[in-house]
Parts: sequence; C-alpha cells; structure tokens
Amino acid sequence: MAVSILVGIGIAAGVGVCSAAPDEEALPDFESEAVVVTATKYPQETRDIPASVSVITREEIERSNATNLVDLLVREPGVFVVRQGGMGFAGNVRIRGLGGSPPTQVTVLIDGHPDFMGVMGHILPSAYLLDNVQRIEIVRGPASTLYGSTAMGGVINIITRSADAEEVSRLSATAGTFSTSGSTLRMGGRRGERNWLGTAGSSRTHGNHPYGLYSEKNFSVRVGGPVGSGVKATFSAQAVVYDTLDQRTVATVINGGGPPPPIDSLRQHFDRRDYDLTFDFDGGGAKTSLKLFRNDGDHSFADGWHSDDYVEGIGFTHRRTGARSGVLWGVDVHRYGGDVLNPPPLSGTFDRDERALYVTGDRLFSDGGRAQAGLRCEKPDGFDSKLLPQIGYTRPVGEDTALRASVRRGYRVPSFRELFVLPPRNPDLKPEDIWQYEVGASRTLGKGVLDLALFAMRGSNLIIIDAGQWKNARDVRYRGAEIGYRRSLSGRLSVYANYSYLHPGDAKDGTVGHKAAAGVDYVLGKWRWSADGLLVDRLYGTDPSGQVVRMGGYFLTNIKVGYQINEVYEATLGVENLFDKQYRIDPVYPFYMPGRAFVFGLNSRF
Repeated sequence: MAVSILVGIGIAAGVGVCSAAPDEEALPDFESEAVVVTATKYPQETRDIPASVSVITREEIERSNATNLVDLLVREPGVFVVRQGGMGFAGNVRIRGLGGSPPTQVTVLIDGHPDFMGVMGHILPSAYLLDNVQRIEIVRGPASTLYGSTAMGGVINIITRSADAEEVSRLSATAGTFSTSGSTLRMGGRRGERNWLGTAGSSRTHGNHPYGLYSEKNFSVRVGGPVGSGVKATFSAQAVVYDTLDQRTVATVINGGGPPPPIDSLRQHFDRRDYDLTFDFDGGGAKTSLKLFRNDGDHSFADGWHSDDYVEGIGFTHRRTGARSGVLWGVDVHRYGGDVLNPPPLSGTFDRDERALYVTGDRLFSDGGRAQAGLRCEKPDGFDSKLLPQIGYTRPVGEDTALRASVRRGYRVPSFRELFVLPPRNPDLKPEDIWQYEVGASRTLGKGVLDLALFAMRGSNLIIIDAGQWKNARDVRYRGAEIGYRRSLSGRLSVYANYSYLHPGDAKDGTVGHKAAAGVDYVLGKWRWSADGLLVDRLYGTDPSGQVVRMGGYFLTNIKVGYQINEVYEATLGVENLFDKQYRIDPVYPFYMPGRAFVFGLNSRF
C-alpha cells in the first residue's frame, strides 16, 4: 500500500511532462568514500560509476580550518573558487572551468534537492556552512540527466548529518586573527531507529582590510525514523542569516579612483531558510522515495535593493533491481522565482515552473562490465522541451582496476536576472548547452586508491556580456585531465594528493590551468596533526578594463594541531597561509587575500 501511494503521487506529479568531534584516533575514512548516492540517485560504489565523483567526509571537514563550503572545495580535483577574500567572501565556484560569474552553471543540493537564489538563478556559497554537514559529494561534469537545468557543469551535494549515538552534546568555540570568532552547539540523540539532531552556531570577522566585515548565525534541526508500513520519514530544516558588505561597489569605487565608500552604504543582509521532508520505502525488490522541499530567501541591501525569492518542488524516484539489471525512473516538479520589491524601476514578480520525467537503467554483463544509460525530458516555462541523455560503461580489469567511459549532456535555462531583472538583461537569450566526453580509470593500491580522468567538453550558446549586453555569444572547447591518490598508510597516518589540468581554449576567464593539492594526517596518542598544500598556476581573470589577464600563481600551506586534554576537552590550533604569501585571485578586487592567520579552538563533549 505504501508503495502504491508513493507511485501514484509520482505519476500524478509527472502528468504533462515529456559536528560530532572526531575520535582522537580518527583519520579521514577513505573507505566511506567508496559508496555515493549523488551520481546515480541510489547508493553505488564509485568503481561502478562512469562519472568522476569526489567525496569530502566528516573526518576531513573536522581536520580542516574550514568554516564554509568554499574553503573545502578548492582542494578537490577539477574544482576551483574565484574569491575576493576570506570568511564570508563566497566566490564563484567552477567545476572543470564551468560555473559563471555569478555561479549559475553548477548546482548545490542539500540532501538531494536544489538550493539557489530563485530570482537571480545562482548559488550562494556563503550560506553553505559546515556545522551540520556529514559529507559532501561532488559530481564533476554535466549531471543534467538526473538534476536538470541547474546542473550543467556539475553537482555539489551537501548531505546533512544525523545523530550517531544515543546521546550527543558538543560545544566548540574558536578565536583568531582578524578579530575572527565562532561557536557551535550540537545536541541530539538516537533511540532505536529514531534519531534527532539540532545545531546552533555563529561566526564573525573584521577581515584583513576595512571592507572585510562578515557575521552570521545559523540553526538546523533534523529528525528521522519509521512512520509505519515500512516507510521511513526524515525532516530537516535550517536557517542561515548573515551580513556582509557590497564588494562589487568597493572594487568599482576604488578602481575608479574615488574616495573610500562609507561602510553603512555597503551593508547587505541575507536571510536564507531551507526545508526538506523525505519519505523512503524499501521492500519487494524496489526502493521508492518522495521528497518535498522549499527554500526561501530575503535579501535587503543598503543601496535600496530588496527581494524575496524561493525554490520549491516535489521529487519522486522509484528503482527496481534484478539479478543483473536495474531501472530507476523519476519525476521532478520544481517552481522558483520571487519578488523584487525595491527599487521601483526593477520591481516585479517572477515565477517559473519546470517539469521533468527521467529514466536510467544499468546492465551487468558476464565479464563484469556494466552499461548505464539515462534520458531526461525537461520542460521549463517559456522554453521548448529538452532531451538530456547520458550513457556510460565501466569494466573491471583484474581485482584492483576499473575502467570507465561516459558521454553526458548539460543544459541551463537563462535566469530571470539575465532575462529581465538587471542590466545588461536580454529577454531573447537561449539556453546554454554542453556535451562532455570522458574516459577514466581507478586502481586500488593496498589501502589507497589512484584515480585518473581525461575529458573534453564542447559547449554552445554560453551566455557572456558582449557589447554591454548578455548574449549567447560563446562556444567553448575545454579539455583536461585529473589524477588523484588517497591512502591510509597505517592506523595513524594517511595522505592524499591530486593534480588538475585544464585547457580552456579561448574561454579563459575565471579558469585555472594547473592546480595541485596534497595533504597528510597523523595521529599519535593524544595529538593530531594535519597539513595541506595548494599550488595554483595559469590563473586567468578579467581586470577593471574588461581585459582577460593572467594572474600570478601561488602556493599555500595550512596546518592544524589538536590535543585531547581529557575525555571532555580537545584544544586545537590552526594556521592558514602559513608562509604569509601575498596573492590575489580576482584582478578586479583591489585587496589581497588574507595573509597568515591563526585560529585557536576548544571542543567539548558532554
């Protein structure tokens, strides 16, 4: 009966469509990365997935000095963030060169549903904090077959955490350079199959220059458990309220030789809320899921801008598996938009419905090879229906090696911002389109994994500013390579290293040609050490005159040391930009990135 109800709801919706503190002996758990859900919408081992997937585990979040999502992303292969500063400076996220400015070509999911600014169409990386995050999964390259228009360049799925013990209470506090401080309280528990978890936190900084002010407060709750008839329900809600300054105006005024703008004229206030209710049923050889979600935003700026936006929807999936094959089909019904309330010349109401029906299938052959294919039919208001296919193949070679190949299509509908809201708006814009061709291999080496990916992308109708107006003026040809290695050398020592190469052709703005990252973790008794290095070279950006220029490369080192004082308290010391390197990522922004910064922390469990 439960399955019948969920299937019925899914069919009806588709009509008309074509921080727990880490254990003192904990190291990054690479084995927990082996199974992911984002790339296929069901749990699957990475060696059986034809796409390239990265995973950031809870242990890796804890070992870092990161305060929000973008602090972690830059160390992953194929991912780069063009930032103007430290805490609170969100930046433009790019995956394999795609992202945009602001970032509209990649999507962020929270527990599998999209989260972005409904009117402007872009993600808000400053709103994605880490206090309630269990893991982050990144699909590198187009994922529109499963996730639609916003996933043209890739997907970042933030999976929130649930209570992992009968009773859990954690309190942490940090303080450091640039008048930076923060605190987090987490409380929860588990009784049998039922669990609950709540978090509250705040952080603030004065930044490394007069316009680096940022402050935020965040809250979250998650409850889950069986609700009868074999159905499990999970409800989660979170809110992030933050204040920052208008960095675009800062750059424009200072680069133009004007007097420093007063702080009060630059203030920006963001209030973001997110809600998710999911029902899962597992039985009779099938898995069924129904998801209802909504996120809201209220943005009020000192320059007079005021807008309310939303994204809401229903997602339904049903997967049935046999001995050697499986089929998943799903329906997405999304609605997004909002109201521009001020200033009057720009005010208006904007809404768009997007409906999609998709199906994927996989087949396991006798030689161990696995073929996978999928097709999505998406119909957004105001645009024609679009077919979004993907096809892939994986095959084991011996016990330790797996080969993969895939072809995937990405697609993005222009946002209201580009079509109607802000100059240089253009109501005649067409959707962006891209194809990606990829081959790769992974090999298990002892307790480590070596992964290699080679890819080429061909895009058309990409939206850029040309002659003072948004236009479908760019065709792109990207090609690149990524290689990564992760290994637990012993119960106390683990390492990782990766390198990314991108040749963007003529579309250089915001891309990085060479990026390498490496890190080590070591545990000895009550002590924990971790260190990370990041090398960036052949970085391009657009300067104040509108010319694409090559920026200077840089190398950064971050370290963190933790000491378990007793069963209750752990003290930590982190140092970011250890060698105090002076560098910039965005040539428009007149200030350097933060220099050496110390972060002291105290974690407690009770």
